[in-house]
Amino acid sequence: MTPIVSSTFDIAHWFLQRGELGRVFVSPLKLQRLLYLAQANYARRHDGAPLMPSLFVVSEVGPLEPNI
Repeated sequence: MTPIVSSTFDIAHWFLQRGELGRVFVSPLKLQRLLYLAQANYARRHDGAPLMPSLFVVSEVGPLEPNI
């Protein structure tokens, strides 16, 4: 399946912009978690289709997208 968005950076940038508009600091770890949740939620609603071309890895702090 082809992702809807061509780059994970586009989604990350969107989250950071939304944080600035709401005057909420989006830490790197929070951004990672938001990306993971966005990917999972989109896949759940669209029969497993990916939102972005990301491969999350397991770490002690949770799922991480190593390119971000």
